[in-house]
Amino acid sequence: MNHRLLIMLLIFVLSVLVVAGCSTNTTSQGNEGSTSKEAFPTKEIHLVIPFSAGSGADIFARKLAKLAEAELGQKIVAENKPGGSGSIALAYVLSQPADGYTIATHSRTFSFLLGGGEAPFELKDFDAVVRINGESSALMVNTEGQFKSLEDFVNYAKENPGKLKVGGPGTGSFHHMVAMLLMEKAGIEFTWIPYDGGKEAVLDLLGKNVDAVIATASNAKAQIDSGNIAVLANSVSETVSGIPTFKEKGYDIEEILWRGVFVKAGTPDERVKALEEAFSKAIQTQEWADYQKEFEQEDAFMSSSDFNPYLVNEVEKTMQFLQNINK
Repeated sequence: MNHRLLIMLLIFVLSVLVVAGCSTNTTSQGNEGSTSKEAFPTKEIHLVIPFSAGSGADIFARKLAKLAEAELGQKIVAENKPGGSGSIALAYVLSQPADGYTIATHSRTFSFLLGGGEAPFELKDFDAVVRINGESSALMVNTEGQFKSLEDFVNYAKENPGKLKVGGPGTGSFHHMVAMLLMEKAGIEFTWIPYDGGKEAVLDLLGKNVDAVIATASNAKAQIDSGNIAVLANSVSETVSGIPTFKEKGYDIEEILWRGVFVKAGTPDERVKALEEAFSKAIQTQEWADYQKEFEQEDAFMSSSDFNPYLVNEVEKTMQFLQNINK
């Protein structure tokens, strides 16, 4: 009898230990889950800006960061890492942990980087957090020059094929695409002069080293306000007040330079969501509305769930464009 009681007692003890072990394991797993879903952010966030200080992209990113800080409750430290059409900044983000504490702004140029097939990363390496706004690509001239309208520019280009020099950011870039479309739709030819950024192209336009520039008008805001540079046409109807669009002038060109926020792929969904919500609230403020009005930009909001599939299609479209110009 004692032997049987001993066996039963051992079985009971083992049963208790197994149950206790399962309970401990469950608690441990629960704790691990709570760690991955801990409060975010708990420290400062680093925002990488892929273009130079003072550029339209820089002004955009710093204004957005300032307003989002109030929503996140943590400081957002902005840092410029220009070069390679933004690839240096993106590569830096990929070198950091996928924890939401290193993020980057970028623009339509992002699709050109990936569509060109030469970047050391792919679309799947990133998660798009949110698309914020957009800006037009503008055809700008020196007011001391001979062109007072888009018609003047097109007529001269037709009579002097290849003679005009038009500057703008990069080769195979968004603005280069707009330039190529203008040549195609207007039946003209000019020489594209690539620059590292729009501000550099604008400086050469002021120095009369190029005949025109195709870039975002925000790169030349001070010069436009002072009357030294004029915008002849732009690619989106709502962004540059009082200026005709290419489409209104009979050329089927309607393209927008969007800007948005990205993180490294694998960043926890709840952190991506927290960032998306913070930036979404930031752009609903009066200060943001005033900024967009001052720099003549327009809303182009897309949530993360819409922006990511949108990029898949845009990168494919851009890849086809780049293949065509390289033939």
